[in-house]
Amino acid sequence: MTKREAVIEGSEVHILQSELTGKTYRLSVALPYDYHDEPDKKWPVVYHLDGNTYFGMITEIVRSMAWCGMTRDAIVAGIGYATGTIMREAWHDRLTMRMHDLTPDRDRERENRAMEEWNGRLKLRRRPKPRPARGR
Repeated sequence: MTKREAVIEGSEVHILQSELTGKTYRLSVALPYDYHDEPDKKWPVVYHLDGNTYFGMITEIVRSMAWCGMTRDAIVAGIGYATGTIMREAWHDRLTMRMHDLTPDRDRERENRAMEEWNGRLKLRRRPKPRPARGR
């Protein structure tokens, strides 16, 4: 028996180099089963992070829900990291890169505070006027 990597039907993987971060990312894309039958159709896209871990599950959930008529079929795009093939090392590398990407640094903290302050101002402006109390 020949050992081969498991593949999600109707999917492909693209390796992309980010000009912004300098990192190499893995973009996993699953197309709807009817995609090639309807080439001019506009398909919704489900984007998600942690593509290395959740791409297969999210793809099959979207397809199952579409098959049951609970939602439309969609293109699924999982954004992950291009890592090695040794499982333990690949998991560690992905976790390290994920923490780096999703943990704010000082410059980001300053931007986040400014954004929160701006959002707070917007909420204050939108707050409805209190209604006068009704007599009993």
